[in-house]
This record gives sequence, structure tokens and C-alpha cells, in this order.
Amino acid sequence: LAKLKAEHKAAAENRAKGHGELNEITEAEFLDTVTNSDKAIVHFYHRSFRKCKVIDKHLGLLAPSLLDIKMARLDAQKAPFFVERLRIRVLPTTVLFVKGIAVYHIVGFEGLRCIDGEDVTTLSLAKVLYENDMVSDGELDNLERTFGAEHNRAVQGSVEADDDDEFN
Repeated sequence: LAKLKAEHKAAAENRAKGHGELNEITEAEFLDTVTNSDKAIVHFYHRSFRKCKVIDKHLGLLAPSLLDIKMARLDAQKAPFFVERLRIRVLPTTVLFVKGIAVYHIVGFEGLRCIDGEDVTTLSLAKVLYENDMVSDGELDNLERTFGAEHNRAVQGSVEADDDDEFN
């Protein structure tokens, strides 16, 4: 019972810090975002790139299930300092942080077990998070139940055409 109370309290504290949803942040908010939570994910995006919208969709679906991870999106054009500092050259780039340190970059759809981005699944993104110690065994099991094959077929598609994913 004490363990459940502690978990509930931690979840409430994380929700108060903006966990449980994909938040839009500014360059000025970046450092607080990645340092005020043990785990954080920041998606560097371009508003007109279709592939960035795909990543947003899947991060948004994962966020409510992963309350210990702060998830944010940052317009790369409005964050030149961190784009340069983190050596971001392709969009989308999703950076995983542990205690304020960048531990992994998902460049484009690299590692997401897809061919062209059209077949990215929420579960494939969750598995990359698991492989990089952002998600526990138990969390991955829950995500596999939640985001199985039927769910992924239902959420795919309906994203507008994209010109390019190179960022200059």
C-alpha cells in the first residue's frame, strides 16, 4: 500500500511538472526542461516537415503512459544555439536526456524499424526508448499491450506531404 501511495504521489508531482503530455517549449525553456526531470525527451522539429508531425504524433501517444519522462518539442528554427550545440543536422531529431545529459539521438526515423516513415509505430519508438534505458521492462510490457498491432494500424496515415527533411 505504501508503494502504491508513493507511486501515486510521484505521478502527481510529475504531472505538475508537465509530464504526461508533449509540451511545446522555447529555447529559453530548454535547459530547465532537460535538467528539472531525471529523464527528458526533446523533439527538434520544423513546422512544415511531415516527418516531424509523425514523431509528434507518436510522442504524444506515449507521453500519458510514461509519466517519469518529460516530453517536449522545440522548433529548430527558433533554437539555433541548441541545434548547433547538439549537432542537429536532420529533422526530425529526437534527443533523449538523462539528468540533463544527451544520451542518444534518434535522427530522422533511424532505429525505428521502418522503411520510409509511413510505417513508424508508437511501439517501435517505445522500443528505442527501452533500448536506451528510458523505459523499464514493466513499462515496455504495458506499452506493448496498449500499442499492439491493431492500434498502430489505426493511427497511421493522415499526415500531409513533406518537401524535405534536411535542416539548414
